[in-house]
Amino acid sequence: MINLIKSIFQKKSQQQIEQPLQQQLDPYKHFNYKTINKNTIKLKSDCSAIAINKENSLLLVSHESKIKVYMLKNDSLKQVQLITNHHKRVTALKFFNKYSLSYLSSSKDSNIIISSSYLCANPKYIQKLSGNSQGIISLALNIQEDLIVSGSFDQMIRFWSRDTQSTISNWKCSQTIQDHSCYVEGLSINDESNTVVSCGFDSRILIIQRKNLSSKWLITQKIQVHTFCHQIIFINNNTFAFQDIGLTKLLIYQNINDKNQSPNYIKSKELVLQGNHNGNKSYFQSIYNHSKQVLICKNGNTINFIRVIKKSTNQKRDNLIFRLEQAIDYGQLFFGLLVGTLSEDGQYFITWDELSQEIQLKKYQEL
Repeated sequence: MINLIKSIFQKKSQQQIEQPLQQQLDPYKHFNYKTINKNTIKLKSDCSAIAINKENSLLLVSHESKIKVYMLKNDSLKQVQLITNHHKRVTALKFFNKYSLSYLSSSKDSNIIISSSYLCANPKYIQKLSGNSQGIISLALNIQEDLIVSGSFDQMIRFWSRDTQSTISNWKCSQTIQDHSCYVEGLSINDESNTVVSCGFDSRILIIQRKNLSSKWLITQKIQVHTFCHQIIFINNNTFAFQDIGLTKLLIYQNINDKNQSPNYIKSKELVLQGNHNGNKSYFQSIYNHSKQVLICKNGNTINFIRVIKKSTNQKRDNLIFRLEQAIDYGQLFFGLLVGTLSEDGQYFITWDELSQEIQLKKYQEL
């Protein structure tokens, strides 16, 4: 009897040790995004960009050259405004976090426009950034919100900056770089705002860096890839994810050099994605969300949701584990038109696709 009690006690003690250890090894719960069926918003014309503000109260949806503004309340959408500042297809939309009613829009009309979503009868833009000779395809805004980087059909990368002490309307083009031999499809800025990665239809990735806020941006590395590319996103300051349009894999690149050395990004991992790579249009840009540590990327007609787990290590490089949590198949998309965005808190994933022609809301839930 004594031996039985001793055995039970030892087993219970072992379980108490193993449980915290298991939680330490894998503290991240599994999750998925579940569709909200409160109301259906039909949008028959092509949509190429969606954005949601930090408060999860306003949604912007491009409608060819127009922008529709929706109010989001109790998981339901209601259109409240129509913006007509552009005269060609809108290609990107981004809300400012510090100025939650203000947002960026870019277009094939070659302009970037800073506007306010403040609801009024005749909304006007705050500032128009011109200078591109051709339409803008890609757009990135840094965390500090004092740097905009744009890529266009004219193969140019433009850097737009403002004094952080000035108003949101005081932007100017501070530098241009032309090294791509074809149009610039994807852009991303790291959290420290000292590195930009770009990719395009010339099958190259450019690593562009600056030493400090007052120094010029310089190309410090060029990476040749398999074929043309469009999805690229920083995960942390020294790691980015990239998708080659000809492959069903997500490629992870990490900088193996120290801060005081020139960067040397090498391919460290390959992740097999769900879906067929056919139909990889450029409208959907990969997303990384810090609050949920979730990487979202499109492969053909399928959206992949990947948890990024940082494993403790003594090595200089971060040891990242990538765990596929969910894959959503949107059906047979003839043109591959599928766009989406994730809210800042990671609660809402919002999409439009050519098959359903609906704005669909999905909500985060842990399993």
